[in-house]
Amino acid sequence: MENGTYFVNPATPQSMCHLMITRMNNDICQIKLELDVFEIAGPNAKGECADEFFLVTGGSTVPPICGMNNRQHLIYSVTPDSGPSQLSVILSVSSTTSSNARLWKIRIYQYECTSPVLAPVGCLQHFTGASGMVTSFNYMEEIGTPANPDGVNHLANLNYASCIRMESGYCGIRWSQYPNDMVSFTMSGDASKLTSTSPFDVKSVVYGDDTKTGCPYDYVRIPGGSEDGNTHTSRDRYCGQALGFCRVQTGKTVDCAAALGAVISYSKPFVLGVVTDEDEGGQLTANNAPEDKANRGFRLVYNQQPCMAG
Repeated sequence: MENGTYFVNPATPQSMCHLMITRMNNDICQIKLELDVFEIAGPNAKGECADEFFLVTGGSTVPPICGMNNRQHLIYSVTPDSGPSQLSVILSVSSTTSSNARLWKIRIYQYECTSPVLAPVGCLQHFTGASGMVTSFNYMEEIGTPANPDGVNHLANLNYASCIRMESGYCGIRWSQYPNDMVSFTMSGDASKLTSTSPFDVKSVVYGDDTKTGCPYDYVRIPGGSEDGNTHTSRDRYCGQALGFCRVQTGKTVDCAAALGAVISYSKPFVLGVVTDEDEGGQLTANNAPEDKANRGFRLVYNQQPCMAG
């Protein structure tokens, strides 16, 4: 297989499509899949890719994904013992006769172990540049009233890392909601009544640490995140329906309260972790997870912070 090969949907719909990827040589350590176009059916009411999904086998773990994922990418590792890996698109029988086309155009890149653009081990996604944007899988760019009239957006059963390469001269990273999307961060709770004009509400800010005291089920992880990067008030987990941080209250040195705004971290390497449980879209369950409705996931902008002189 040549580098830059495309895996494209057939002109005639089929219920299963596969592509085998053979490493170009034994020095190949990583494969990157650029999803230029990716449009199949979305998840069910629980957030599961049950009827249609994209699957990668024969390398490090890649979670099944479904829905709308144009311009996303996936990275997985391979070894000399891995053998060929396989890309599979599984479609429902009804979709093969549906008027709604299932489309994909996936470009495949293979990287040798010494490549300067190799992603760190364990990163499902890898971004470069001093600024950029990271979006959850199946994030719907258009919003109706209510926010998600067609069902669940963000996918269940995920646990992955989106990694940002630290550029020269930068020591921190700032995460903020996409400025032109008022509901660009809805990870947990009932978001069914949110609209594109819904104002930010500090009551929607939820954060926690690595315990069950906050954001135990669906969240993004920003290690050492806080208002200014100060570890005194840092939290690692962020969920709810607005991004915010723990701000020290006036006249107090320990207690802090929720505030809306960007989260800054000087923890290295720069990583945005994404975790969702199996209960998206469900009511109270055995693990007492609260009811989640119509959560879109996230679209976050990152800006690396320059190192301080001295």
